[in-house]
Amino acid sequence: MTAPVVVEGGAAPSTSGRSMTFLLPSKYKSVAEAPAPANPAVELGVAPAGRCEAVATYAGNLDMDAAPEKAAQLLDALEKDAVQVTGEYTVCGYNPPFTLPWFKRNEIHVPVDPDSIAELCPPPESEGVAA
Repeated sequence: MTAPVVVEGGAAPSTSGRSMTFLLPSKYKSVAEAPAPANPAVELGVAPAGRCEAVATYAGNLDMDAAPEKAAQLLDALEKDAVQVTGEYTVCGYNPPFTLPWFKRNEIHVPVDPDSIAELCPPPESEGVAA
């Protein structure tokens, strides 16, 4: 099993508006190196580099009916901090189905404008060697 499993279109009223993404291990440096899917409906692609996302973690089963509430909580916090949201949220699940719910880790990811978080998350200062 790959982790995380990323579910997009979480706000869609039915599963027909959703898509799932399975991230492959870093040993595959290109799509050409990845195993070919056995199902023709499965497509291989490259995730965009340089994403900037706000993330909220929560425990429990990956319940797509609960995802909008979790996303709303994160979106409210971002709004209070004047963080600019740049897209729709995604839901990530990290555990196999047989894991006990209270041990499962899930996340809501919201893409944000890096410039809008500059004051909240300044880049770390480089550490020099003391003489």
